Amino acid sequence: MFKYGLYEVFKDAYSNLAGKEAADAYKPIIWLAGSASAEVFADIALCPFEMIKVRIQTSPTGTFPTAFGAALKEMKAKPEYRYPFGSIGPLWSRQIPYTMAKFFFFEKVVSLFYTHVFTQPKDSYSKVTQLGVTFTSGYIAGIVCAIVSHPADSLVSLMGKAEHKGKGAGAIASEVGLKTLATKGLGTRVLMIGTLTGALHLLLCSNRILIRLVQDSNGGFTTASRLRWVWVALVESKMLSKFIDTNRQSMNVSVMSGSALKLGYEAVVRLCMILDR
Repeated sequence: MFKYGLYEVFKDAYSNLAGKEAADAYKPIIWLAGSASAEVFADIALCPFEMIKVRIQTSPTGTFPTAFGAALKEMKAKPEYRYPFGSIGPLWSRQIPYTMAKFFFFEKVVSLFYTHVFTQPKDSYSKVTQLGVTFTSGYIAGIVCAIVSHPADSLVSLMGKAEHKGKGAGAIASEVGLKTLATKGLGTRVLMIGTLTGALHLLLCSNRILIRLVQDSNGGFTTASRLRWVWVALVESKMLSKFIDTNRQSMNVSVMSGSALKLGYEAVVRLCMILDR
């Protein structure tokens, strides 16, 4: 809701602020600024929940509550936890570059497709073709982001392990080696992040198409129709974004496969709804 919704808001705001001519000339800057601005606010909303999640995951069994309500009470009660925004700095340092890369490469790949592969006006192509471009672009963007962010995420995972307790990030990196940080588990990560990012953009794009298609008898959009599909887009965006952020370090193949199948089913249903209209 925050990340994907605010990205569109900031992208539109910065484009209007720059003016049409400048916005067209400096699109990459608009994409980067919009995604960075959106992630700042998304992380502010996420930070309290992220702090609870990390504390539950890293605390030895029996030393910290695992139920959300009890964990929240414990976090609030102890000042040393610096709840709710004690980890906002590290969260920004990890998430903002990742999100900037994800949206930049998605927009760039889409632009390349419609410049060098599908050279006619975008609206002249079928909805299936447009959705195919969206999914492929999202998949490629996910692969790039997975490769770029994998060393840092691997390091964060290692820092949470008992055998590395008390060691700094530099010491762990030197001990493990850059090659291991950059390559161990990368294949599974690429498959998971690429699939989920592509499916997410596919669902978002299909919702945009459905918003344009759901019309009243006079050819205009009903308020109920707009609200319905905007709400669906927001819920799906939030659920998928949360899933990616939560599971991109675990590399759980079974979870990834089940979620990919579910997303594929949702995408097919959505595509059938579009074609049926």
